[in-house]
Amino acid sequence: MPDNKITIGVDRLAYPQKLNYTDLPFKKYRFTSHFNLLRTIIKSKYLLSGNIDTTYLYAFYDFPLSRSRMYHFFNAVPLAKVPFITTFETLVPYWPWEKHPVLTKRGIELINSEYCQKLISISQSGYTIFKESLIENGINEDTILSKTIIVKPSVPVNNINLETKYLNSEQITFIFVGHLFTIKGGIAILMAFDELFKRNINVKLIIVSKLIGLDNKKKWNGIYDKDTILTFFRKYSDRVDYYPELSNNELLKLMGAAHVGLFPSPGDTYGYVGLEMMANGCPVITTDVRAQGEYNNNDRGWVIELGNENQSIRENRKNIEVLNVMISNFLIKTIENILNENPSILLLNKAKKAIKYIRKEHSPQRNAEIIESIYDNALLRGE
Repeated sequence: MPDNKITIGVDRLAYPQKLNYTDLPFKKYRFTSHFNLLRTIIKSKYLLSGNIDTTYLYAFYDFPLSRSRMYHFFNAVPLAKVPFITTFETLVPYWPWEKHPVLTKRGIELINSEYCQKLISISQSGYTIFKESLIENGINEDTILSKTIIVKPSVPVNNINLETKYLNSEQITFIFVGHLFTIKGGIAILMAFDELFKRNINVKLIIVSKLIGLDNKKKWNGIYDKDTILTFFRKYSDRVDYYPELSNNELLKLMGAAHVGLFPSPGDTYGYVGLEMMANGCPVITTDVRAQGEYNNNDRGWVIELGNENQSIRENRKNIEVLNVMISNFLIKTIENILNENPSILLLNKAKKAIKYIRKEHSPQRNAEIIESIYDNALLRGE
């Protein structure tokens, strides 16, 4: 049977693209990844010199070799005159506007032009930051915001027997997933569990991470470098399961078996893994930074209130180390509170509410209908 689906060109088929559009159950559309020559050239220069501005990694240009009727980018804009849609985290174009005024002017002209069919923010916080940046830079926001909407990432809910998981467990298992270990809250988690293990509190910890952001040149919070952390895993090998990397199926299975997710990131723009934990019946501990405070609350999980004023913390190591102490103290207190209550019933109720929320707010079927309608209208205008 011939495939009559229309092809949408994308710059990559990576994790963010999959959660936001390429893996959705579209009826009429499919995707093909186009070779971005500009990104390849820049990356090659970076590998050779070790020092280059990565701004242009968020610009797409193939000089132009591809001929898709429509393009859908993540955080990127095309430098050619082609019809496109951009899904974004914070800004479009996705680079420091004040650092590259000429390039930014070109990017703003593109998203303000007839070639830009739609801008899709993945969160309310991203939309707000984008709107405020337009106003602060004296850019007429009316036309741009009229084509900007919010569509949250899509996560399928897995079929988990929550009663079996929570009512038949004698030990609470916590899970952390994040390769960028230092900015995802990994150090704070180790600080907390080091204290809990010293108190001989009966909990288990699963860590899935390549430990990116760690080396042996400088210790985080005066204690933790890569060797110290690996020693920590070996010391508590009866209570800590460490995996540098897992397949997606193996990862989802672990999330489905764990009782509480850990994603206390002090600087993440979204935190997709928190959504995936919730979709697997695993209520999660997050911060309130950016979108984490949108998808999580204390009814279906636990929220560490740091406030969104710490927008620059990913560039400021001192800030992160201060926040690590706050997050660690919160984790210890929260875990003690869980164990002091009726943990099985408490966690079961939160897990049910987390899944209910995901089904309602992050539905792949509903988001496919929304984005498919955007494609339909855009292609119709282009005829």
